Amino acid sequence: MLLERKYLTKAHPGLAGGSAAAMVEPDGRFTCWAAVSGNRDLQDDTFVAGAFGISTPTRFPLLAHHQDHVPIGIIDVSEEAYGLRGHGRLNLDVQAGREMRALVMQGAVTGVSVGFRTTKAFHRNGVRHITNAELRECSLVVFPANPLARVTSMKAAPLSFSSSSSEEADLARISDLIREMTRAIRGRAA
Repeated sequence: MLLERKYLTKAHPGLAGGSAAAMVEPDGRFTCWAAVSGNRDLQDDTFVAGAFGISTPTRFPLLAHHQDHVPIGIIDVSEEAYGLRGHGRLNLDVQAGREMRALVMQGAVTGVSVGFRTTKAFHRNGVRHITNAELRECSLVVFPANPLARVTSMKAAPLSFSSSSSEEADLARISDLIREMTRAIRGRAA
């Protein structure tokens, strides 16, 4: 079975950005809605409430932009009436986790997306209604297919930077990463 990933390859007109000033706990913890039930996403899919069948918190890998070679932490997910509630933790011992934390705190990355296998669905009026799916992973993304799938809480004291050369180098590296991601996104939109 094909592993599906719910995110957009380019910005959608009218897709609002995420929460302004999202911040992460000092240890990398955050909460989110990984998927929202009953809401038609930008790929004409909707998850029926209970589609994932996850009644107790279950742990999944947390990836950067659905790249299975870039794990950035873990996420415990459980299904509520509204959708999949996630409690994630970025791994700040790896570079990709630290970079993602900085991007989320900046507000550049606020979307959440799921990688899953559909096991049962039906189509009605041009919309695929997913009634049963197997969750495989969650990802932090720039453009989620479901605009309601967002990081909802990332509290922390703001990052503090002094003028040390190592911190300036870190800032330059993060700026370069953001520029590379922007070019990649623009390239896909062309």
